[in-house]
Amino acid sequence: MKKNLNVNSNYFLLLILSILFASTIQQFPFYKGNSLHLIHAIKELNYNKLEFDWIANQTNHLPLFTYFNQFLIKYFNVNILYFVHFILLSLCPFSIFLICSNIFPKLKKIHLAILWFTLFIIIFHEHSFFGGVAGQDVINEGYQPASYGVIFFIGIYFFLKDKIFYSMLSICLAATFHPTYVIHSGFLLLSLNFHYFFKKKYFDLLKINIIYFILIFPITFYIINNFILIDKNIVIEGSKILYERVLHHASIKHWFSLKDLFLLAAIQFIHL
Repeated sequence: MKKNLNVNSNYFLLLILSILFASTIQQFPFYKGNSLHLIHAIKELNYNKLEFDWIANQTNHLPLFTYFNQFLIKYFNVNILYFVHFILLSLCPFSIFLICSNIFPKLKKIHLAILWFTLFIIIFHEHSFFGGVAGQDVINEGYQPASYGVIFFIGIYFFLKDKIFYSMLSICLAATFHPTYVIHSGFLLLSLNFHYFFKKKYFDLLKINIIYFILIFPITFYIINNFILIDKNIVIEGSKILYERVLHHASIKHWFSLKDLFLLAAIQFIHL
């Protein structure tokens, strides 16, 4: 009989495999690409002269990401962020595996767990499939606000374990680190509402909505107050930038391909 991996009481093997995955990734230097957002975290430190830097003087749309990193850099060193990123990288396969093993219990067998992590490493480094549509991967070699999307995965796992508060807390925390996830969290909440409604679990339906709206309100209010309620001309100019500079994200014809159809077909096949 194949020995099973008891994920409910012993996470040691999963942790080791997750750390091995994170060890295969060579992290990018800071202050490049989306890591440029770290400028907001260092602009108020005494040794930096960023009072005339254009990015440093823009309204910050990532308050939690900024203050969290500012604290770490101030009281430790900027290199501590490599360790934080390493933890997030480790949490990525760890949380996704917990979700998969909850849906497909056979994955709890040790040899299947090792095979799963091996395939995960291959798919991650292939980039194209892990990146999903429009190349929007949750986490990659660069430390960025989106990296905290792995907490979103943890929230999904908590939901599968019927831990509603921890589920909503994780999902809203990910959205607070990276406000783009507010949209994703809304779609997830909608699907959870359908789930509880058709299961006739009306108390859980009410509870999950109350918890969600309390936790998501601060970052939502911050974004609306600072970025949506602004001059209409700025909104128009922002739309021009969106469709002239980031077409590979904004226009579906620039990223939708046969690869995406293959992924959708594979997902449907798995659920048959």
